[in-house]
Amino acid sequence: MNSSFSVNNAWITGHSGFIGTSLIEDLKNKFNIFKISRNEIIEKNYYFSENKKLNKIDKNLLDNFQNNFLFHLATYYKNNVNLASEAEKMIDSNLLFGIRLIHKFGLEFFSKILLTQSYIELNNNNIFNLYSQTKSIFADEVQNMLPNKTITVYIFDTFGLNDKREKLVKIWLSKLLRNEPVEIYNEKTSINLSTGRIYQQN
Repeated sequence: MNSSFSVNNAWITGHSGFIGTSLIEDLKNKFNIFKISRNEIIEKNYYFSENKKLNKIDKNLLDNFQNNFLFHLATYYKNNVNLASEAEKMIDSNLLFGIRLIHKFGLEFFSKILLTQSYIELNNNNIFNLYSQTKSIFADEVQNMLPNKTITVYIFDTFGLNDKREKLVKIWLSKLLRNEPVEIYNEKTSINLSTGRIYQQN
């Protein structure tokens, strides 16, 4: 074990998703990978021989880690939220989970926090969309808590052939087929994950 814990450490939520699995492949040669499940368990890896509950990890051990990057990809999406239990799950997954996570590690633990947000949140017509609301409120909270450490990246949604959810790309395709206008936001961000430097174009 590297006793200095000084190499780059990537703490990743949503690691089993489409983006998360690709991200891990890109980072694994330069970063120690720590997968955090939504049930707030850190999966076993080079430093932990078994799965660990976040609240069971000794804070003194975490103090030894340096150069920590949080890639918060975890999200819960459901097009139509009809039940209170579904709304509760969306609020907990998209808003409360991330806030609990940051507070459990401490505001000084992470060097950078990368949040992946959906472009659909930029559409002012989605103010009554619970998914957009929970994601946006969380991003605002993190930005307020850690303004100099937060990187927010808006991405285009992906969906598979059997995906029944009304994701943004599918909405665009439907509009194009009906010959309706499609609004595409013009913002591009490039991030050097090794240095944390951000290059942004509007």
